[in-house]
Amino acid sequence: MLLSAYLFISSFKKQITIVGFAYENDVITISQSKISLQTTIVDTINENKKRVCNFYKEFYYYKFGNKVNLKIELDSANHKLLDTVLILTEKNKVPVISFEDPTKTKFKRRFFVIDQTDRLYDYFK
Repeated sequence: MLLSAYLFISSFKKQITIVGFAYENDVITISQSKISLQTTIVDTINENKKRVCNFYKEFYYYKFGNKVNLKIELDSANHKLLDTVLILTEKNKVPVISFEDPTKTKFKRRFFVIDQTDRLYDYFK
């Protein structure tokens, strides 16, 4: 019984990836229905000359209907710079959320979503 419940819930489990650029100690939180799925604290392992770090994280979300709402927050030095809801639909099979370089966007925080099954995905790698 427990195994069948686990397999049933696992069938709704979908992979998602967040990648991109941020400053050291920026905190990116992705949540679904008030449940935190992933909290990423950006470290300096991959820091460039402009003090911008790149990051890569894979995790899972759960899809129980046609649409999934994921809340995305980006906190930098205790200032919430991004607080939005991303709606994933049926066309998002294996979504990737990519955060743009903050030095190229005048310190605004922007992101875009692409799907790994999209033929344009290899262009963005």
